[in-house]
Amino acid sequence: MAEIPPHPLILSHVKVRPQWRRNPTTGQWVILAPARGARPILLDDDRNPPDMSPLHSCPFCAGHEWNTPPELFAYREPDSLANGPGWHVRVVPNQFAVVQPEGELRVHGDGFFLFEDGVGQHELIIECPHHETNFARLPETQIVEVVQAWHTRLEYLSQIPHLRYGQLFKNQGRGAGASVGHCHSQLIATPLVPALLDLELHTADSFFKQHGTCLFCDLIAREHVEGSRVVLDTREYLVVTAFAGRQPFETWIVPKHHRSHFDRLEPASVADLGRVIAAVLKKLDAALNDPPFNLLIHTSPYHEPDLEHYHWHVEIIPRLTQAAGYEWATNLNINPVLPEDAAHILKDEVLPNY
Repeated sequence: MAEIPPHPLILSHVKVRPQWRRNPTTGQWVILAPARGARPILLDDDRNPPDMSPLHSCPFCAGHEWNTPPELFAYREPDSLANGPGWHVRVVPNQFAVVQPEGELRVHGDGFFLFEDGVGQHELIIECPHHETNFARLPETQIVEVVQAWHTRLEYLSQIPHLRYGQLFKNQGRGAGASVGHCHSQLIATPLVPALLDLELHTADSFFKQHGTCLFCDLIAREHVEGSRVVLDTREYLVVTAFAGRQPFETWIVPKHHRSHFDRLEPASVADLGRVIAAVLKKLDAALNDPPFNLLIHTSPYHEPDLEHYHWHVEIIPRLTQAAGYEWATNLNINPVLPEDAAHILKDEVLPNY
């Protein structure tokens, strides 16, 4: 499939640096990233179009390493060379980055319209060398290796002094925002903590000050007692459909033992998380027939000590409904499926063998 050409006025601005701008009516910051308008769109209706030949067209397949910037990190066969075949998981800078490493960390403006350079790090994690568009259909061992790569890169970026938060996310399917079908995820590290994470941290801190316990630890205990939203219960992780899910079948993976930072996990816990993610995604795939979804890791800000009040967790959000006027006007989501019904379906879903 040919790329959908961006509007020429957008193309004329793709070399403009990304920029943070503050909305004067809400106080929230947004990122203006003109380069994103030039990224190729290689998906149509959540799948690669039937006339596309992945072997010759996909920029992420093994043998096409020249299509990406030089790799930052990879899991490879022992005798293979960087930027060539022989890799299992490969991490590269995002060619169409939302933020860039260069720039000035200083707010500009007249006190009303505020802006600063779009400084940060934007990385792309290519999750398999062969052409696969459905992450759930990778072998469990491959998914574990991908999760280990997520952890390694988040931990690495946490050591950069001016970066305050690293957001790992995966978009699968056009309906979830993906532009290339080949399994991949992304990591954006920034000098500020995003508004939603800041709200989560503030809410958890207020709960801790009022009750003396971690909000997420209490959530785990209550979900255990209630039981109707539990999908999986392992030694280390509890998987539940979200009590107030924004989308049908929104599913959370929460560690049972209190941990505030995903990037500080022990290797065994990371591997176990990979196995749990594989199981949950395979259940969602079987129940919903390869739905588009977003996978997000919420974790504590870099350079913070271990926090008593916050719990890192994974959110998996199938994109089965579309936001319309009311949702955009109010920032309130309408979910037509009860989480208890979704949990019942997922719990009973037998894990498929691909």
